[in-house]
Amino acid sequence: MKFGKTIRAQWLEAWKPHYMDYKYLKSLLRRLKEEDKSSSSAPASPLSPSTLPLRNTNQRENPFVVELDKELLKSSTFYQQKESQCEIKLSSMTARREKLVQELSFSSTDSSISRIDELLRSNTIFLEELYELKKFA
Repeated sequence: MKFGKTIRAQWLEAWKPHYMDYKYLKSLLRRLKEEDKSSSSAPASPLSPSTLPLRNTNQRENPFVVELDKELLKSSTFYQQKESQCEIKLSSMTARREKLVQELSFSSTDSSISRIDELLRSNTIFLEELYELKKFA
């Protein structure tokens, strides 16, 4: 399986717009390479700048670098947002746990046991979200 297909197979559908668009970047790189070949009259060596169009020599940003930066920013911004959401959830869950521990030190009721179960389910869901976020990175 090719690299692009392999990474797309691991994507979460709900997060699809936030992944780097590898297919687009690859096609852009190919197009720039073809444009560079057609504008060059002399054959280039395999390691010359014309075969690896990452930066133009005329100080103007290369379209590939610009698009790569956009894709990196898109993914990075999403990851940072998800990370902040996880921090908020963790803080909330910690506060709930501490409150529950205090209540249990005074009495143990069916209501308390039910709330413990709810907290454990929340923890499990949270860990699953963290696992998915880890795979995103």
